[in-house]
Amino acid sequence: MSITLEQLDAEVAKLEALKIDYAQKKEQSNKADALVKEQTEKLLKMLEESGKKKYHVDGLGTIGITETWAVTTPKTQEEKKAFFNWLQNEYGDDGFYAYATINYQQLNSLYNKVSEEREAAGLDVHIEGISLPTLVKKLSFRKGK
Repeated sequence: MSITLEQLDAEVAKLEALKIDYAQKKEQSNKADALVKEQTEKLLKMLEESGKKKYHVDGLGTIGITETWAVTTPKTQEEKKAFFNWLQNEYGDDGFYAYATINYQQLNSLYNKVSEEREAAGLDVHIEGISLPTLVKKLSFRKGK
């Protein structure tokens, strides 16, 4: 199948139009999300001030206050060491490996760093427990001036 330059031009133009549409809808979505959060906070405050934990509106449903405690993940190296040591001591290997995770951006950054270092030294690139990388193709598009 042969593709003409006109076809490519048309498809690039379509991509640009879709990106513009997406950006506009995303902006609308962000504004709507901010309004939802604002209204949620307003209702939470109203319930608290009225001393109610729940409130029912016929035909709409029930709102209520739910309370949960939440912690944040360790941020500093010292916090991470302390947490992972505790995890290993309290739950052993199974618990450690269930909770010790790395996100894909960090993993790929580590792999690329090790890969560059080992290739420069003429060594094979292999990290225990990590599968070989797969090629991911993405289309890049930069708007013309």
